[in-house]
Amino acid sequence: MSTPSPRENKVGEQGYANMGSLMGIVPRKKKNKQKKKEQEIAAVMYTDTKTLLGFIEQGRLEDFRAARKQINSENLFKLAKAIVTRYDPEEEEEGLGDEEGDEDVQKATFESLDGNQDDEDGHKTVLPTPPRSPSSHQTQEDWLKLLLDTFQPDVKTRRALAEELIQKIGQDEMRQGFSEKQSPASQDSPVCRLFTCVIEDETIDLLNTKDIMDQTLFHVAAIHGALNAINICLSVYDLSCKFVKHLLLTSVDKAESSPLGHATTKSHLSVVSGMLDLLGRTDDTEPRVIRELLIKATTSTSGGNNVGIMRELLTVRPVGIERKFRTDVVDEDLLQRAAKHFNFEVFKFLLSVGSTILSSPDCSLIHYVVFIDQIEAAKYLLKNFPHLATTFYVDSGREARPGSNTTLGERRLSVLAPGPASTPEVDEEKLSVLALYKGQDTELRDLIFETLMEQLPISELREHLGGQTWTGKEISLDVTILAFDPLSLAAFLGSVRGDIEKLDEYVRDPLGQSADNADEELVQFIRLADIPYRYFPRINSVGIEFERILKYVNIPFFGGELREKKIEAVSILHWLRVCKGVKRVFELTVDDCRYCPTTEEDIEMAIRHLDVQHLDWRRTDLSITAIASIAKHFKTLHLYSSGNLATIDHWLGPKGINTLNLDWLYIHVIQDDFVSRYRATLCRDLCQNAKLNVKNKPVVTIDTVWNPAPAGRRHHTSVGSVRKQSPIEVTGIAHFIRSYTEARSEQLDLAVHKLQVSLPKALSDTRTKVAILDSGVNGHRFPLQDHARQGRSFVWRDNGKGHTVHQSETSWWLAVDPHGSQMANIISQLDPYCVFYFVQIADNMNYIELPTVIKALDWAIKCNVDIINCSFALDKGSNELEAVLLKAKLKRILIMCSTADEGQNIDEVWPASYYQRDKGKTEKFEHIFPIVGCDENGKFSKYANEEAGRYMFRGEDVDVSSTDRTLLKETENVQGSSVATAIASGIASLILACYRMIRVQDASLLQYRDSLPWDLVDAYFTKMSEKKSNNPDHPRLLVKASNFFPVGKDDIPDPQAFFSTMAEYFNEIS
Repeated sequence: MSTPSPRENKVGEQGYANMGSLMGIVPRKKKNKQKKKEQEIAAVMYTDTKTLLGFIEQGRLEDFRAARKQINSENLFKLAKAIVTRYDPEEEEEGLGDEEGDEDVQKATFESLDGNQDDEDGHKTVLPTPPRSPSSHQTQEDWLKLLLDTFQPDVKTRRALAEELIQKIGQDEMRQGFSEKQSPASQDSPVCRLFTCVIEDETIDLLNTKDIMDQTLFHVAAIHGALNAINICLSVYDLSCKFVKHLLLTSVDKAESSPLGHATTKSHLSVVSGMLDLLGRTDDTEPRVIRELLIKATTSTSGGNNVGIMRELLTVRPVGIERKFRTDVVDEDLLQRAAKHFNFEVFKFLLSVGSTILSSPDCSLIHYVVFIDQIEAAKYLLKNFPHLATTFYVDSGREARPGSNTTLGERRLSVLAPGPASTPEVDEEKLSVLALYKGQDTELRDLIFETLMEQLPISELREHLGGQTWTGKEISLDVTILAFDPLSLAAFLGSVRGDIEKLDEYVRDPLGQSADNADEELVQFIRLADIPYRYFPRINSVGIEFERILKYVNIPFFGGELREKKIEAVSILHWLRVCKGVKRVFELTVDDCRYCPTTEEDIEMAIRHLDVQHLDWRRTDLSITAIASIAKHFKTLHLYSSGNLATIDHWLGPKGINTLNLDWLYIHVIQDDFVSRYRATLCRDLCQNAKLNVKNKPVVTIDTVWNPAPAGRRHHTSVGSVRKQSPIEVTGIAHFIRSYTEARSEQLDLAVHKLQVSLPKALSDTRTKVAILDSGVNGHRFPLQDHARQGRSFVWRDNGKGHTVHQSETSWWLAVDPHGSQMANIISQLDPYCVFYFVQIADNMNYIELPTVIKALDWAIKCNVDIINCSFALDKGSNELEAVLLKAKLKRILIMCSTADEGQNIDEVWPASYYQRDKGKTEKFEHIFPIVGCDENGKFSKYANEEAGRYMFRGEDVDVSSTDRTLLKETENVQGSSVATAIASGIASLILACYRMIRVQDASLLQYRDSLPWDLVDAYFTKMSEKKSNNPDHPRLLVKASNFFPVGKDDIPDPQAFFSTMAEYFNEIS
């Protein structure tokens, strides 16, 4: 075989130089002429690279060995590639074979590895086609070892060569795909053979060498996805399993990452899988180690198959027929990180593996996800794991959540204007999901509401309502209680119809003005139900706002003549949608007329846009066809049969119940004077034996009662002939209230209009917040729309209804017992600007339960009220009651409470008795003010306990009606300590409000600016008092507000004089 010409042996030195530079090996630069001359002289002493390449091509092994060589790193790559090209692994093992096929493989491999090269003269050099092997058998291994023995590089150069080969191995594996990466054939590739030779050199221990980043070759192989390189390294060295685990799993570089960690971060699925297979059993690996790797996969942005990597990391090895995952690795912190770096598939997979975490009562994953505004993750959790929303996050010590840099803190709202009052502050220790919602996505807020409403009864649901987006709107409507109060029921229906008429006029007038004469008749047929509610203005004559989603609506039967069309229920539902913006009602219960019910067309129209899920419309023989278009989302349906077999046939037929997709079905067969026992039994049996497409077995019953009769009106005592006075007349402060109103308006006007600023929080805080624990309030007895207010009912009824216990909550603003409305009327007249918190503790104040009072007190305390009005008396106390009253003291809250009278022939009542009992205790109850009622002359009310009170207020002959003449007039004769307590609360509220207004206007006017609220009120009550007894223990102090407040018409000439005048009055009392 002839020696190739130098041109043929030119292998592209510039190309290899570029390769060397990629490895950090800088090629030699040209020197000055003197240096170049010295190199030329030295070159004569050594064999040039072209000649050495010729030896390789011609198989002249001994000539190559004998030649005097000076090989730099650049030429080393060149010669090594030539050897691998000329001598492939198949020739070594099988001798001469299909050389043509081998040549194709070699050419393809090294074209991708190196490509055509330019020599120093700029000519293209193509790698020559290898000739047939020489007669003397020479192996690739012989040549590579000879080359490496001849070239004695330093560790850095050898390491650089190994890293470059690892990179090429990784590139080849990526082209070949996962299925071929671990095959033996792939390890026999030319690049792998060369890498094997480099690693097997015993003169240098490359396995334990590290670069400046403390990375071994295993780290480099993992970074470049070269699994074969890892296998080669492990095959060369006889390593124990423990040491292999150290090299791959626990040996970390300066980036605190192991080789397996780098492969995970780079999303090299095959490398991760191969490493784990090399490690053998992984179930004994600490969960912390696997968890750290999962975190890397979670936060990886390489765009690889992160889910596949997680599956490999969590797979129990050795892998059996069925893949099993470790259940001790995924924890809540990992799930939080997955939510923060949200990838739907990753999040979904981790949730499936970590299902045990989600079942823990302490799991706060949904709270964290909502808090960081990861909306998509929150929606997925709420839809697939709704129970998570029913738990609280316990925020002890305001510690940051695991995996986050943010603390889940409370948010507070301040009352700025009339309307719904500020909501209760979220609990200092417990945070609900809604409390953490920041209001960025309306759909998410609605989903939170829907989830809570589906999962919780109304009493528990209330505990989850709070946070900056909770505005205190109503979440349910129960009108059934008004069936016992016809006057209130009629007034409520009147307001509903009035709102609809106003809205109808608002919509039709513009349409009529713009319509042509030919279309005027068409305008009259346009129904509000056909117009999207978002186009309607908000009309609020009742003064109550509703959430877009309601848990339930309960509507009673309203009576009337049989021939009258029943539209009351339809009107209420229509009012909720078009006037109140309600878009969904979970549970709808309507009591209809047995013999002349609401028409099916009206029912369909009424609930068409309310997305009802559970329907119980007590109407006989309701057609499935009539409701089919609105029943797509029905989960529960109650049907009532009058015994009509045609209806039964329809229900059980192909166009009946089976067209719906129900979870629960209840069929009630009515047996009354018009239906025999035989017919009712027949209908029941037909329904029970039918094959119905219902998820749970249908429940069929025979009902013998249609509607319970209302209990009738409450009895009210006669008014008598005595003229009753309003609270303003009783206290004699009419002129002062006028000055107070003008001063407050002036102060607000200066801040908002003249200074052009929003309402400062300091001004909003000057209004006193008064909680009234009572029977609730009725919007037709007290003008809700004129006052800032919030409400909460603690009166619940548990009615067995089908498969669940149906719990309903009495609407605090539709109270039948007028007592709470009467107390509110008194307080609002004495301080027109106070903020009300109505807390319903009973629907009849003759029946008050201690646990309910404790819950109500706790809620009022969380609302940060200033005064709690308790116009009632309990016949017993408890440790829990004492604890919650002391909690109120810590919050600087005054408790105004009634004493025993009106027939309560007992010595002690609570909470009033705590004030009398605190003399011997370390903890005093000076924030409790027991009030005794009397007439205008100071004569005690009948049955009053003279020794129980701290102060006396007038409680006889007081008009408790509203000043709004459009509301119902109170005819009940209310008197005693309950009225006196309300007057005391109103006066105390006025004192605190005036004091705060002065502090905001000019704090220097006051000498005492840091007094406790009960000390202030006690001092000014004493100033207002007239002694009725010389007994030092029971001085019988009758409080008259006119003894303190300036009540003359000209005592306060203008709003500016109000602040200086009142400051003088306050400073007179030390």
